[in-house]
Amino acid sequence: MKVFFLIAIGLIMLGCGRNMTCSDGYIVVNFIDYTSEELDTLVIKKFTNTIPQEEIFSRTLIKDSTMSFRVSNDTSQLSTFFNPDFFTQSYNWQIIIPSVNKTISITSIDGDRRTEKVGTFSRYAYCYNRLFSCFVDGVKITFPPIGSSTNLNGSNPNIYINR
Repeated sequence: MKVFFLIAIGLIMLGCGRNMTCSDGYIVVNFIDYTSEELDTLVIKKFTNTIPQEEIFSRTLIKDSTMSFRVSNDTSQLSTFFNPDFFTQSYNWQIIIPSVNKTISITSIDGDRRTEKVGTFSRYAYCYNRLFSCFVDGVKITFPPIGSSTNLNGSNPNIYINR
């Protein structure tokens, strides 16, 4: 009887689940026509996406110690390896390039807000919210849908910051 009871409880626990919020998708930031020296230091600011906007944090990134780039031709892609929470939809962002005295604003990031049912003992939902659009310095950027000719593999969307 005890064995039956334990098996029944185990099956009930496995069948139960809970909804968890999927992780926010993030934007991949690319810099075009910047030299390595110009990108050796960046300041990333994170703001609430409410009005009035409140600064949550400011972090200075130093190349080779707290950030890295993947470089291809004239494009330097900021690696989010050091902080995968950068440029997610739950916040507004600023990137400051001190060497050229330039500030880029990334705001109103729009995307899914999905949840996924997970098992009782799961700690994570293994899904990501897709991003649809954002504003870069006040200009709306619409991201291609997954499966389109410009986003076949469902990768995170890219924005390009020109010199």
